[in-house]
Amino acid sequence: MDEIFQLLDYLGIQSQSTIQTYARLAQRRHLKKGECLYYGGEDSTNLYFLISGILRGFTVSAGGKEYTECILHKYGHAHIGMIGMDNRQEFKLNKNLEALTEADLIYFDVRPIIKELPNSIEFLRVYVKKLEESYAQMWEVREIMRESAQARYAWFQRTYPKLQNIMQLKDVATFLGITPVTLSRIRARETISAEKDDAT
Repeated sequence: MDEIFQLLDYLGIQSQSTIQTYARLAQRRHLKKGECLYYGGEDSTNLYFLISGILRGFTVSAGGKEYTECILHKYGHAHIGMIGMDNRQEFKLNKNLEALTEADLIYFDVRPIIKELPNSIEFLRVYVKKLEESYAQMWEVREIMRESAQARYAWFQRTYPKLQNIMQLKDVATFLGITPVTLSRIRARETISAEKDDAT
């Protein structure tokens, strides 16, 4: 329960009645490495918050190739599998979410939360904050795609330093919009450069 209260505090929920409501609705989920939290197109009315671990969001082409689209690696990163759950129009997200490490999440069924949105300024603030974070991440990735392959990989190293030995090369490559061969060459050049620096 302490983890739930800690998350609600992180989200800025201060009203005691709201805290008690969401503490009652909260549930936990543990993922083993390689386990999928969500498969694209599934009926999922849960709003997930990452507590620990790393998740990779990816889509699959008609030919079966995986394309990494997002990475959840910070405390409080959020994901929802379906939007528009107001019984008028629903849109299921086609993104799969896979655990790159063991991961722990806290989640809420969104349906009772949606009913509370018009009367819950606090949760509206959380909702807007998470939307802003999501768009900021999308914009950052979009902007870096204007840069060279070398610059993209340098950005990846700065932004996701913990993923160097966790994420497969092909998954990093699709995330950065480059080929695995190009990424291998960049990494090889960096290794040679580092060895030269060590020798001097």
